[in-house]
Amino acid sequence: MELKRTTVTLLFIGWISFIVFISLASFPSISQVKVENGDKYVHLFLYFVLTFLLFFSRFIPSGYSKKAKLIVCLISCILFGIIIEIMQKEFTESRQFEWSDIVANSLGSLVGVLFAFKFSD
Repeated sequence: MELKRTTVTLLFIGWISFIVFISLASFPSISQVKVENGDKYVHLFLYFVLTFLLFFSRFIPSGYSKKAKLIVCLISCILFGIIIEIMQKEFTESRQFEWSDIVANSLGSLVGVLFAFKFSD
């Protein structure tokens, strides 16, 4: 079990680093298939995985009750999403703050804790 938690923790660190990078980096405009609100599905997926990984990582103490873990994960990931949106507004020129991104991130986190609840002991 400890090896699994360590592996999940490393995956979480990689995943959160990936989110920070793609959220704050500028990418050249490329031709792509447009899906209405498609980026919101990406946000939902990114934060679903983030929250799910956080729940099973070493960052959440194993002594916490299941309910406490779920609440800590949900609040932490929602706050992280808000901070990223603020950073996009304040520190980048090519990105902007969007409330709809925060909603998509939050929904992804909610789905993540629901899956964590379903698949935890």
